Amino acid sequence: MASIDSTFQQVLNSFTDRLTGEELEDFKVSSFKDLEVAILSIQEEQGRRLEMMNLARIQRFLEAMDMYVTFLAGW
Repeated sequence: MASIDSTFQQVLNSFTDRLTGEELEDFKVSSFKDLEVAILSIQEEQGRRLEMMNLARIQRFLEAMDMYVTFLAGW
């Protein structure tokens, strides 16, 4: 059975393989806080256009990623 780390790495590799060179450079220097800010910005823009999507659905994912990062920092 694959470990969580190896599964995460496979998914991450699959994601980054589809990025352009510029996107990959931006991704390398992005933080979890950057992700939260981007999501809030998207929500605000969609709210102004009355096209609000329920981005709160990814809240569990963000919380899990935050826990994962915290866990890795403790190693």
